[in-house]
Amino acid sequence: MSKPEFLDQKLHGQLQVATRYGAEFGHATHLLPVMAVELPRLIGQYPVFLVKQPETGEFLLAAMTGFGADENLFLEGEAWTASYVPLHIRRGPFSVSQREAEGQVFLAPQINREDSRVGTTGEALFDAAGEATPYLTEMNSVLATLVDAGPKTKALIQALVDNQLIEIVKLDVSFKDGSRMRFDNLYSIKQEAVLGLSADKLAELNAVGHLRDAYFILASLSQVSNLIDRKEASL
Repeated sequence: MSKPEFLDQKLHGQLQVATRYGAEFGHATHLLPVMAVELPRLIGQYPVFLVKQPETGEFLLAAMTGFGADENLFLEGEAWTASYVPLHIRRGPFSVSQREAEGQVFLAPQINREDSRVGTTGEALFDAAGEATPYLTEMNSVLATLVDAGPKTKALIQALVDNQLIEIVKLDVSFKDGSRMRFDNLYSIKQEAVLGLSADKLAELNAVGHLRDAYFILASLSQVSNLIDRKEASL
């Protein structure tokens, strides 16, 4: 069980992090949570869908990386074979949590020292002067982006729900070995509903970037064929 600790140069000054990927870190899954801010980078490599969380029924954005529950076609050993790695994967053993100090509550970075990537080999967190290394600075930037992107992603999804712009996608794929797979739990943008919006509503959604993001999600569906190619190359 993980026990994240708030980053502290005195406690973690000698720690290093191996920048690798693998099933042991939860990367072997066919749907990865992503943020709206990532859509411009995601759509060139991954199909992006909306999926319902079974516990709450709420939607979240997810990049599709495979066709089986434990399949990630972008994961080869300890390497990630796409040029863009989603933020939730890039953050590695780091997370963010509320911290209280001197009567103030704020968000602060944490590290999970029980993660097998954390040890004495890899990327150092602090330099000889006790300052954050470029690697740690990058990880802090990733965490800050995730914190900032969370509410914006929820706002996008809420706008899509409120304007009835989401529809279920019946994804039925077949492979060269004769096998077939069908997905009935994926959702995307209902283009006809977008086109049917009033000029005022279109302007409202466009002003906050939701219209652009809706079309990014639609455009990403073209990557399903590339994902099929990755699957067939592995058969």
